[in-house]
Formats: sequence, structure tokens, C-alpha cells
Amino acid sequence: MTPGLEALGRQATACAHWRWLPGMAVADAYGVCGVGRGHVVDITAPPRFPGAWLANHSGVAWLSAEEMSRCLPDLSDPLTVQALLLLVREAWATETAWVEPGHDGLWEMCVYVNGKCQMLASYQAEVEALVAALEAAP
Repeated sequence: MTPGLEALGRQATACAHWRWLPGMAVADAYGVCGVGRGHVVDITAPPRFPGAWLANHSGVAWLSAEEMSRCLPDLSDPLTVQALLLLVREAWATETAWVEPGHDGLWEMCVYVNGKCQMLASYQAEVEALVAALEAAP
């Protein structure tokens, strides 16, 4: 994962509306959460043991909520980017949030709530637009 995507991953996980979803890829190129790369398999657990199951080349491991808080999403993974879009839509409570290529090579983030544009901005990359929308969510 590039340093730019790592920085965006840190921004995303710092958002109030951030949460891990099944299928998201975990990036651990720098030993952040101590398990290597993998995918979140399941986030269900008894309330007194919050955390997530993570599958990687070594098998499946349970990570506590504290361990998961040190992990970063792999924002180069297409499914993780789609999950980030889902988080944006949940945070804004709308299905009308999307990112599309603009005419000038930038990506345009559109969030419409109750028929009104709440956020319309341009970014260098699709994932940058999604992280900005998650940060700006009410």
C-alpha cells in the first residue's frame, strides 16, 4: 500500500462513522496490527468480546477491538472501496451518494439528501473523495 493510501486509511479509521465490515481488506504492510494482510471475515461476537475474525495466508485469527483499532483498511482493494461507499451512504442516511470521473480527470463526490446537494467536490482519486465524504458526514 502506498504512503498516500496509508494516510487515507488513517483518516478513514479516525472518522466517527468508521467501522469494519465483512469483506474489507486489512493492510498490515508495516506490522500495524501484527497479523499481516488479510480480509475481515466476520465481525459478530458476544458483546463482552468485541473484535473481528480475520482470514489471511496463515488461516483465521480473532483480533480484539483494540487490535482492530490499530489496523488500517487496504484502500487499494476494490471491495474495501465499495464498503467505504456503503459507510458513506449510511453516514449520510442516503442511497444517493456516488463518485464519478469528472471532465478534468478529477473524481467528483456527490451526496444528495432530500433532493438537495449536501456535498459536491472534486478529488484526485475515488478513494480520496469517499474518505472526505465520510469525514464530512453529519
